[in-house]
Amino acid sequence: KTTAEALRSVVHLALLSTPVEKDMRSRTWTESKDRYGGVIVELPKYLDDGFDDQTTFPLTHFKADLDDHMKKWHERGIRGVWLNIHVSSAGIVPQLAEVGFRLHHARGQSIMMNAWLPRDEPNMLPQWATHQLGVGGVVFNEENKVLVVTERYAHMQNYWKLPGGAVDMEEELPDAVRREVKEETGVDAEFVSLAGFRHLLQFAFGMGDVYFVCFMRATPGSTIRTDPREISAAKWMDLEEFLALEHYQHFVGPLADALRRFARGEMVGFRPERISMNVRRMSSYLYHAH
Repeated sequence: KTTAEALRSVVHLALLSTPVEKDMRSRTWTESKDRYGGVIVELPKYLDDGFDDQTTFPLTHFKADLDDHMKKWHERGIRGVWLNIHVSSAGIVPQLAEVGFRLHHARGQSIMMNAWLPRDEPNMLPQWATHQLGVGGVVFNEENKVLVVTERYAHMQNYWKLPGGAVDMEEELPDAVRREVKEETGVDAEFVSLAGFRHLLQFAFGMGDVYFVCFMRATPGSTIRTDPREISAAKWMDLEEFLALEHYQHFVGPLADALRRFARGEMVGFRPERISMNVRRMSSYLYHAH
């Protein structure tokens, strides 16, 4: 090494071995601006047992850091503050709550809290997701019979229903219903159109639920192979028998005419069309009538 390189190495090692210096150098709150006059902050870890790497600090240091940043945010006119907290630093949550931060959501190992700083304006920060999405597939085979299942943990015997389930994160509706039908029954089917949807309030954990009913056509020759962890039985049912299911009248009754028309080969429902969204440079499906 050159003399300069050796000197830099010595200084670097000295800094790493001195907790106070390390603390001053590395305890950084990484901010990025949002377009509404707020900031999104990635916090370092604050743990009870102090330093264990260059981004972890004693929990006792947090209050002073928080007070310093709160003062600076107010001086800068910051409106909304979003804090992304690693779950290992959950010990700082009560201190944040004391100064007005509220839990927004948790996902994986991340806790998100936010605070609205202006005292003379109503809180404009959006809530976390208010609804979950589900899909059900009305799958017709070549004989125009409908694919139905009964779940392993059904609340009543012979409760035949459509295969389906929850839409995963970053999953389009056609992909979700194809996946659910395949997972539960082993049947390959293609999405054709959206028949309709049901909107239910106060479903799971106080969230709303939107359930999309999808018209589908089974791939010729596709056979039933159920997933025994979820499904106790699956079969192809005559359309009129399906429409006569007493326990399902609240659901299939309003769709009866559309189901019969689809079975006759008519184009029914809302077809998806891929569109580009200029604002965020994203693409998505627009479902519309023909």
